[in-house]
Amino acid sequence: MEPIVVVIDSGIRAELVGESLISHRSLRHQTLQDRSGHGTACAWVIKHICPSVKLISLGILDEHGMADAALLEQALRHCLSLDCHIINMSLSLLDADHQSIQQICDELVQQNKVVIASVRNRHVTSEPANFESVVGVRGALLSAPDEYWFNVSKSIQLVTDMTPVFTAPELGRYFVFSGNSKATAVATGLVAELFRLWPSLRMPQLLEQFSRHACRNDWKEQDLPLDLSLYKSPSVDCYLRGDAIKSIASAISRVTGRLEENSLKPNDNLYEKGIISPEIIIPLLQELSKEFQCQISLRNVTPLSLQSVASIYDTLRGVDHKTV
Repeated sequence: MEPIVVVIDSGIRAELVGESLISHRSLRHQTLQDRSGHGTACAWVIKHICPSVKLISLGILDEHGMADAALLEQALRHCLSLDCHIINMSLSLLDADHQSIQQICDELVQQNKVVIASVRNRHVTSEPANFESVVGVRGALLSAPDEYWFNVSKSIQLVTDMTPVFTAPELGRYFVFSGNSKATAVATGLVAELFRLWPSLRMPQLLEQFSRHACRNDWKEQDLPLDLSLYKSPSVDCYLRGDAIKSIASAISRVTGRLEENSLKPNDNLYEKGIISPEIIIPLLQELSKEFQCQISLRNVTPLSLQSVASIYDTLRGVDHKTV
């Protein structure tokens, strides 16, 4: 079976998801174009986990990722009439006590539709993720997209992987996608896979499956790995590998055009320094391919691979036809 997911977000760019997009409607703009790229990034993650998924886009967010509760209520009410299995909301409300939205979520679950929502970034809870009828999601730096923590008794029941991934270069700031929005899309992809395998899946069975296969069923706030700075780059013997390290730094300097020679240390975080940004990732990979005479593509790397000169070095060592 091909599971159907409604993505309530900023829209979905049809050219980036192909025939997976079966319907799209904007409740905010006359145009159907995803102006921010956030909704398309969510769709990309969902499709990556469940390639057979079919997508319905309901656009409510503007180019800044903002919408009001009235638009969300309108979108959720529209979902009551849609033939779908899952509703993905990689968004949150800034305030609380939205009883009408909670009531619609209750009605959707009665229709055996799974409603999934993200907690606001840097918060422990938010609406609608903490509604009883909603599967609330937070992100953590887990080891794989199919690893998750689940506890049906918690107000936010699900923790999934928010490790940064590359989506599509056309998405600008969301070319590198992470946070609770990404984690929620991961959750939706995992649920879609369950529907693909068991088309008659009901909510109690879904919760049982998640409980049974979760890597953890209990945790405290301090247990959540959230800090990207904890992902340290590998240590490199700069004395032995100095030429390679210097060549990587030179390639970065040529692409950015604003680094002085020898200004980078091997383990400097290139994101924190503002050196790595979405628009230079493809040119940097092309420059590294030329410098080291090997083929490097987005399939070979992750955002963490480009975190430092040292992590780039470590990545290059694993590329076919390596010269370092």
